[in-house]
Amino acid sequence: AANIKKCIPEAMSVFIVPPSVEELRKRIVSRGQNTDSEVETRISIALEEMTYKDNYDYCVINDDLDACVNKIFDIINSI
Repeated sequence: AANIKKCIPEAMSVFIVPPSVEELRKRIVSRGQNTDSEVETRISIALEEMTYKDNYDYCVINDDLDACVNKIFDIINSI
């Protein structure tokens, strides 16, 4: 997002976060595609990425997929 903002300063950015780290872990594990080590790596990466959320124009919590999608549509339609 930072690189896009450098090229297109007026670009709108939306950061989507899980409701909690525990929920993120549950979602990753439930997919059954990662080893325990890979899950921990993905969690670590996500935690690092979340430190940048305040650099985005909007932050949307993905606690309910339909509500999250509707919120993003509302953001897009507001510009």
